[in-house]
Amino acid sequence: MSTIESGELKLSRELHNLSELVTKCVTMINREAAKKKTHVVFQPPAGPVTLQIDPAKMKQVIDNLLSNAVKYSPPGSTITASVQRDDANGTCSLSVRDQGPGIPHDERDKLFKDFSRLSSKPTGGEKSTGLGLAICRKIVDAHHGAIVAENLPEVGCEFRVTLPVFQ
Repeated sequence: MSTIESGELKLSRELHNLSELVTKCVTMINREAAKKKTHVVFQPPAGPVTLQIDPAKMKQVIDNLLSNAVKYSPPGSTITASVQRDDANGTCSLSVRDQGPGIPHDERDKLFKDFSRLSSKPTGGEKSTGLGLAICRKIVDAHHGAIVAENLPEVGCEFRVTLPVFQ
């Protein structure tokens, strides 16, 4: 069971295929994305990427990243999710690339903090609490991973979660 005790997030880890989890999340978010004529594409790795994770908590991270990508991308966009394994570094990464406005340079320090909202606005009138990315960071940190965001050269942003393969 996942709980927070004394500010520490407790995980219920099990061996789970990250690609399967992303596939399920992409299928679900595409129903919502269709309302904006937006499509989420998943580029899976060549084989399964099985990690010791809390699948419910990682689903929360994936859902948040995908829903934010849909929320901030203009109607008709294509969002790309991918999973890659880097055996040389003993890591796996999940990335979500959107076609939104990107992150204003002077607001990057707010990105993963509780109740922080950036000046970028959702493109379809969606709501934001300012908690989603802060929760994602806490979950990823509890998995001994890292989460970063980078503006893409052309348009949009890429959020990348990197997790250790072996723990």
